[in-house]
Amino acid sequence: MIHPDGVTDDLRWESVSVVRVAVDAVGLAVLKEIGANEAIMGTPIFQQEQMARAVEVRLGIQGPDEIELVSDGEVGTAYAAKLEQILAQG
Repeated sequence: MIHPDGVTDDLRWESVSVVRVAVDAVGLAVLKEIGANEAIMGTPIFQQEQMARAVEVRLGIQGPDEIELVSDGEVGTAYAAKLEQILAQG
């Protein structure tokens, strides 16, 4: 990542890439929760083409156990638990 002052910070770039892969995984969990097309519903999250490639090249997280969803409310916490279950099941 390049900061506005022009300094490159590889550690921060690594952190951003990790977050992107986790966000993609959670997005797929949301799609599975609401019911999506067969390509999404019929393929485990970390076996989806983009996710599998990210894991293969070690771009970010390697599996759902590396994702922690946090909420500040009861409804959000319940939804996060549902998504974590979907992530764990694939």
